[in-house]
Amino acid sequence: MNFLIYILALALLPGLLPVGESKPSDEGWVIETTDYGSADYSGVFIGNGSIGLLPWKEPFSVRHVILNDVFEVAGPDNVRTIVKGLCPFSLSMSVDGRSVSEGTDISGWKQSLDMKHALHRTSFEVPGKVQVEYFFTALRNLPYSLALACRVTALDDVLVEFTNSIAVPEGYAEPELSYRSFMAESRRCDMLSARVWTCGGSNTVASAAMFIQDGSFTRSHTDGVCPEDRISRRMSKGESAEFVLVGSVCSTAAFSDPLNESIRQLVYIDRISPSEVLRAHCRLWDGLWQGDIVIEPDMEAQLAVRLALYSLYSSCREGTSLSIPPMGLSSQGYGGHIFWDSELWMFPPMLIFNQGIARSMIDYRHDHLDKARDRAAAYGYKGAMYPWESDDNGEESTPVRAITGPMEHHITADVAIAAWN
Repeated sequence: MNFLIYILALALLPGLLPVGESKPSDEGWVIETTDYGSADYSGVFIGNGSIGLLPWKEPFSVRHVILNDVFEVAGPDNVRTIVKGLCPFSLSMSVDGRSVSEGTDISGWKQSLDMKHALHRTSFEVPGKVQVEYFFTALRNLPYSLALACRVTALDDVLVEFTNSIAVPEGYAEPELSYRSFMAESRRCDMLSARVWTCGGSNTVASAAMFIQDGSFTRSHTDGVCPEDRISRRMSKGESAEFVLVGSVCSTAAFSDPLNESIRQLVYIDRISPSEVLRAHCRLWDGLWQGDIVIEPDMEAQLAVRLALYSLYSSCREGTSLSIPPMGLSSQGYGGHIFWDSELWMFPPMLIFNQGIARSMIDYRHDHLDKARDRAAAYGYKGAMYPWESDDNGEESTPVRAITGPMEHHITADVAIAAWN
């Protein structure tokens, strides 16, 4: 059994685990929906503390990528705001030459979040043609990398094709996009890469994306303004095919050369193998869930509490000196700024359940203590005065139309109480 089949047999089939090292409870770990047409649909993000990715309901669709600690002056308030990252997964699918990516001709759609191992699964059928199963994850062991694994089963003789490009959101200067093919020692790597600059010039952001498959797909690509990478395969009825699409997003907030680092991440995954990388990812999530709350027999409360803990674990990581904004890494809500919510609402459960993350949250405040002292002096006070909305520099980023910045002094006491605890 090749590694792709191994990943997908374990990770995609209902009731089975991504790895066999631990077995979660039969209940209390998965939230799901089968209502594709619901007007009440709300996406749920996956994150690893450095990157947040928000999958959506249309096949393979992603709303956005959020980068932790990457900021630029933006928006109507002209304050430093957390940025959307490049998305390495702008994937579309066609069957016998007809696009299915809009989801207009699908049935049997189901989507779920496995909180135990942070796997966002979707399955659907193109009637009479193919059955499709895939999942997204933000790799916990590789904080700047993402993965998408997919399996297609033919219901008839068909031609399937997958086309990928790197999506550049608004807020960036003209991008540099390219298709690369090179030998990494004995292995050929074919991938897309991109490099962009935030419009204010504060950061460079880079991304890379690469299909990894067993050679049964035919690969092709398109050059030009927006390069595309493509794999296709003719399939006989009853046959299954699998591939993994890996992506990385790096920035100058962490690397002096984010473009080459984003490429190195994928070379590493290819060399180690996606199956080994995913096993390590799942082991780390098993470790995170050593801090858990078990509620019996109220399953609705159990799911709600686990989703809250999952969101906190997904939005921060040990050793980063970063904290958690109000919306985590799910969106740009509140500019991605750090509020008193972090110390009063988010920090206490992390102090109990994951002291590595808790220390990172306090380290964020400690590392910016000098900025808090400067701010106190600017308002005629002694000591430290923490910002109401703190940005990547630890400085005030509250919009000037709001008086909370200079007037809400309890933020400093909130920080002090968390540090004391």
